[in-house]
This record gives sequence, structure tokens and C-alpha cells, in this order.
Amino acid sequence: MNVKLLLLTFSVAASAMLLPLSGMAHSMLTKSSPAKDEVLKTMPKQVTLEFNHPTRLTQFKLVSLDQPGTEIAVKPDLKAATMTTFVIPVPALAKGKYQLKWATLAEDGHAMTGSLPFAVSGQ
Repeated sequence: MNVKLLLLTFSVAASAMLLPLSGMAHSMLTKSSPAKDEVLKTMPKQVTLEFNHPTRLTQFKLVSLDQPGTEIAVKPDLKAATMTTFVIPVPALAKGKYQLKWATLAEDGHAMTGSLPFAVSGQ
């Protein structure tokens, strides 16, 4: 067998084996507003979560870290289609420490959870 043909065959086979890996990348949070550990002067009117691949939001909670066990009423649309960006309205809150808790399910079936602590300084 010709060396060039052997190298070409090997290159094509190697490329074909690597192609499925690009489709197997898991969805991950790439940006949020507020950002993790951010200190805001005022409470935002909305929270934004951005992911690198389409995903479905399956859980979203906003809790007070100053008053453990206190969950702030937020009603995201958990039945929405898969998206890369979620914008969730939040109520006006007093100064204090808060944490966003979320869970998603990516189109590839990968479940992911995360939390984002932030604070409102009121100044």
C-alpha cells in the first residue's frame, strides 16, 4: 500500500473519530447578571443567565442569606423551550446578601446546577 494513501486513510479515520466529540460538549453557564459575588448598589429588575448551548431551566430560586430559609417569590417560566439566555424578572429587595440557585437540563440530557451569591449594598 502506498504511504500517502495510508496516511490519508489514517487522517480521515482520525477526523471521523473526533467529530462526535464536538457535539458532546456539555452546556455551561458563560455569563450572568448579577455576576457571582457582585455587590450591587440597587437590586436589578431582572436576572440574566447565559449558557453556551441551548438548555432548559428546570429550577430557579432566589434566597436571602441574611435570613436563612427565606425564599423570595420569583416565577420563572420553567416550561419554556430550550434557550441559551434566560431573563427572569425579580422583585425589588432591600439591601442584604442573596443567592440565586438554578438547575438546567441541556439538550444532550446533561443536568447542571449552580448558585450565584451576590449582595445589594443600598448605597
